[in-house]
Amino acid sequence: MSVKATNGGLINMNEIKQRIYTLLKERKSDIDISKDTSDNLIESGVIDSMDIVELLTSIEDAFGIEVDGDDIIPENFESIDSIEKLVIKYKK
Repeated sequence: MSVKATNGGLINMNEIKQRIYTLLKERKSDIDISKDTSDNLIESGVIDSMDIVELLTSIEDAFGIEVDGDDIIPENFESIDSIEKLVIKYKK
C-alpha cells in the first residue's frame, strides 16, 4: 500500500516506518530504539509525554499532515506501527 508523499508522489509503508524510526533516532540518539515496529515506546521508556509533543511536530513536518487534537493520545504513539497508522490516516 502507498500513500501520497508531500511532493505529490507516493510513499510506501516501509518508507513511512523507516522515516518514523529516523525521526525517533534524531530525537533520542542516546537511546537504543528497537527496529521491532511493534515494541511499546512508552512502556519501554523510549518516549514520554514531552517527547510525543516534539515527535508530533516532526511527524507533521515530515509527512505534510496536521494531526487533530483528538488523535494526540498515547495509544497513537506507543509504537512505530501505531504512529504509522496515524500518518496513513492523515495522508489519505
